[in-house]
Amino acid sequence: MDESSELPILGQQPSSTGVEPDPELLAEGWVRRNLATPEQVDEVVELYSSLGFEVKAQSLSPTDFEAGCTSCALSACTSYVLVYTRKKTTS
Repeated sequence: MDESSELPILGQQPSSTGVEPDPELLAEGWVRRNLATPEQVDEVVELYSSLGFEVKAQSLSPTDFEAGCTSCALSACTSYVLVYTRKKTTS
C-alpha cells in the first residue's frame, strides 16, 4: 500500500466532528481514534486493546468543541466519549 492510499489518523487531521483533540494527550503520543456513544465505548476499548494499544476513553466537555458548535456541545457532552490510543510502551 502506498502512502497516498493510507487511511488518515483522526488525531492528525482537521476535525470533521466539531470536537478538537486534547493537545496535551497528542503531545503524550495519544491519537484520537473514535467518537463513541457510552453504549459503544466498552466495545471500542476492547477492540483497540485486543489490537495491542493502550486505550483512554475521555468524556467530553463544552471546551472540547470548535467555536461554532455551541448549541449542540452541551447535549453532545453527555452523549459521546472520545477514544484515544497509543502504542503500548514496554517497561
